[in-house]
Amino acid sequence: MLSSIHIQAIARCLIDLDAHAQRTQGGPGENLLAVLQETPVPGHPDPSARHLGVNPLPVQPQVWRHPDGPVAALRQAHDDMRRFGVQEQLAQVTGVRFLAWVYLYTQTIDDEDGPATVRQIDAVDIDGRAHLLTHVLGEAGHCLLVLPDTAAPDFDGTLTVLNTLARTMRTSG
Repeated sequence: MLSSIHIQAIARCLIDLDAHAQRTQGGPGENLLAVLQETPVPGHPDPSARHLGVNPLPVQPQVWRHPDGPVAALRQAHDDMRRFGVQEQLAQVTGVRFLAWVYLYTQTIDDEDGPATVRQIDAVDIDGRAHLLTHVLGEAGHCLLVLPDTAAPDFDGTLTVLNTLARTMRTSG
């Protein structure tokens, strides 16, 4: 079970990931599938000190250009990972604790002012908790991070795939 400190660290990491994408990409950029991982801090005086980092998964660029959109791209990436045994390889890594799976993508949504492009960061931690960040592109510095107390509605299907990936990490360590 993740502590409140872990949950806060995951939230901070998602906000930082959004800020990094904004600085480096500005508008819509490439999708990103990654794991959030906790590793020891080398040379730290406290041997229990840990670092939370983002470890991107190698996904072929053409997968992200899936004609059916970002959810289909995530499903394709998941299928490719299963075919090549990536989840099993990650489960065998020692000295690292995986905390969450993250998917960053852009999509167009309809709101009261018309269509808007949003950067969406969906994550599911190893406790099955959803973390949802939405940033309307063009609105600098404004993003909404939601950590629902109950199961989050899976409007587009990304949380289902991420939960499947997170379940692998729950059962492997």
